[in-house]
Amino acid sequence: MMSSSFKILFYIKKNQVNKNGKCTIMVRLSINGTRWKILSSLTPVRQSKLILSAN
Repeated sequence: MMSSSFKILFYIKKNQVNKNGKCTIMVRLSINGTRWKILSSLTPVRQSKLILSAN
């Protein structure tokens, strides 16, 4: 029997905030060691205020 692996990771792109103050969700998919990055059109339901400072 051949073994295969599947991993999926969801994370919020906090450094890319749109004009409405929302961040997008990135999806990283790995199947048998081959990786894909997918930018979803979803936004998080709950989010805290981001404080960005220009230093």
